[in-house]
Amino acid sequence: MKASKFILSLFIIMALASMALAASLGASNVAALLEKSKDLSGLDLSGLDLSGLDSDFNNVDFSRAKLVGANLSGLTLEYTNFYGADLTGANLSDVSLCPSNLKSAVLKNAVLRKAYISDVDLSGADLSGADLRGVNFDSVDFTGAILTGADFTGAKLNGLKGVDKAVGADKAIGLAR
Repeated sequence: MKASKFILSLFIIMALASMALAASLGASNVAALLEKSKDLSGLDLSGLDLSGLDSDFNNVDFSRAKLVGANLSGLTLEYTNFYGADLTGANLSDVSLCPSNLKSAVLKNAVLRKAYISDVDLSGADLSGADLRGVNFDSVDFTGAILTGADFTGAKLNGLKGVDKAVGADKAIGLAR
């Protein structure tokens, strides 16, 4: 019994420390953190402008991270894990995501204009209202994704999978069916 209470106490202390770290992170601190670890999972990076950082964002684990309104435009995000991350309203214009995992990610009203997205798992992701104009899609899985109101105008749609199993594909703009 004492061992389980100790483990629970240790877990609570670690969770509080993680929350304190996330609350104090700024863009320059994220760059310093990336030099030591590629694990940013679960952190709250909302509103940060990471676009101008001269850091290596390849192989970064953003799983379950909160990036609401963050600016990641122009970054190369290869082999990056965004599983379950919240990217609501984030700017991902001109990013290169190949290959990366965005399974179950929330990209509501996110801007991905002119991004290059290849070999990416977007299954179960929420892309409602996302700006996908001019995106170059190649070998992307949309199975179970929410596409209602997403704007695919001018997008290159090569090798898409699961569009027929996506929610709201008929309410997406510019998506050939």
